[in-house]
Amino acid sequence: MSQEKHAKIINIPKDVRLYERVADVYDFCRTIEKHGDRILFTYFDKKRQLHDITYGEFTRKVKCLAASFTAKGLEGKRIAIIGETSVNWVASYVAILAVGGVAIPLDKELEISVIDGFMESVDANALVYSASFNGKFIDLMKEHSSLSTFIPMDPTEAELAASDKIIPLETLYSEGEALVDAGFDGYVRPDHGRMIWGEVGKPGYG
Repeated sequence: MSQEKHAKIINIPKDVRLYERVADVYDFCRTIEKHGDRILFTYFDKKRQLHDITYGEFTRKVKCLAASFTAKGLEGKRIAIIGETSVNWVASYVAILAVGGVAIPLDKELEISVIDGFMESVDANALVYSASFNGKFIDLMKEHSSLSTFIPMDPTEAELAASDKIIPLETLYSEGEALVDAGFDGYVRPDHGRMIWGEVGKPGYG
């Protein structure tokens, strides 16, 4: 007969917080930045090699993108994101919210026509997309009524030549880095950063 195991109950005073209070995305960014060199997560690169990213490195990415979004006039705008989950996807998502914008995560399995129609209906201002969507938004760049900025994460030369509406994500990182190093804080204390709940194209989004 196996010996019964009992969980140890630890009583914690009600006025003691185990975690720092986070009221909004602004607080979230400030809070995770404090963890510095601790590993935030591990990810695969394109060659399937494992890499670590620390809280400090991730926060730096978010801050640089936030600074660039603000400098490019995208503060408070509606920005859609589509593609495989990656460091760039997550950093873009948090940066959009950090500048008081509306983040619109899109299901990567959606047909381009569906994406077009949805972004038309919500008056999306910009689109961040992964390499798997290179070349698929050429018509949108020419015809879409509200999309003014297209941000590829890993563009080809052909993609860059397709439209003057394209700004590579790497360019935003670089320009934002210069702004942050000069003392510019891209974060906004929003009213607040917002998102369209769920992933557009999945059951239950809205």
